[in-house]
Amino acid sequence: RPLGEIDQSLDGLADRIVFISILAIAVAAAAGWFISGGTVAPIRRLTDAAERVAETGDLEKPVDGSGGAEVGRLAGSFNSMLEALSASRRQQHRLVMDASHELRTPLASLQTNIDVLRSERDIPEETRAAIVDDIHAEIGELGELVAELVDLATDVRTDEDLAPVELAELAALIVERQARRTERTIELDVRRRAVVEARPQAVSRAIRNLVENATKFSPDATSITAIVDGGAVTVLDAGPGIPEADRARIFDRFHRVEATRTMPGSGLGLSIVKQVAEAHGGSVSATEAPGGGAAVGFVLPTVDD
Repeated sequence: RPLGEIDQSLDGLADRIVFISILAIAVAAAAGWFISGGTVAPIRRLTDAAERVAETGDLEKPVDGSGGAEVGRLAGSFNSMLEALSASRRQQHRLVMDASHELRTPLASLQTNIDVLRSERDIPEETRAAIVDDIHAEIGELGELVAELVDLATDVRTDEDLAPVELAELAALIVERQARRTERTIELDVRRRAVVEARPQAVSRAIRNLVENATKFSPDATSITAIVDGGAVTVLDAGPGIPEADRARIFDRFHRVEATRTMPGSGLGLSIVKQVAEAHGGSVSATEAPGGGAAVGFVLPTVDD
């Protein structure tokens, strides 16, 4: 064939190659734009959501998790974080509202008693002494309430390190101390020894609250028994007992059984027991004690479990 025809064929082939290359580049660019847009869009939604939370404090609106497996997992984790923050905020709000309600009563009583003492009218010495005693008792209740509020607001998981703890030894120390302080008969029944991985001070506080709760509601002439059975600690009292309808609620903050509403106490002691038990992967329980009264306690996982 003549060279001119060959050159013309080559020029046509070159033009087609250039056209096809440009078309391929355009298609690739469009595909890349589409794919990157689909990948970046979910991340952009997460960014927008984070900025919205920072600006408005709104934790209730979840993020759309569509957009691929990894992005979906990221969005799911983000939504879980929002739910945890929202739950924490609700708990804090509830604690503040409950605390403010409980603080009003002793503060109002203190104000009334102080106003009476400051008045210019003559007050019999016996009445004055009774008012001063009331003020002293109310200050004690306020101090107890504030201390327990601080305990509830504190995350027991960050207070101290985990360590091997034998519950029977902790219970023995608490029982001995409380028996000496209250001059009450408090017995310790160790049925089975076990070691738990726990925070000693927090668990000691939980056991002490159980014993203090029992001494508060048991008549003076009766005995109290603390039972240690493996990872379980149960304290039996001889008080009026807990109605079945209230047993699930006695671990709620400030909850009081109707029959004990007039008795001293903050209503926070058993809430702290529940907080400590759950922070260690355990649970709480309240049942009827053999022979009457209440059996209140907690159970923690043991090292051997």
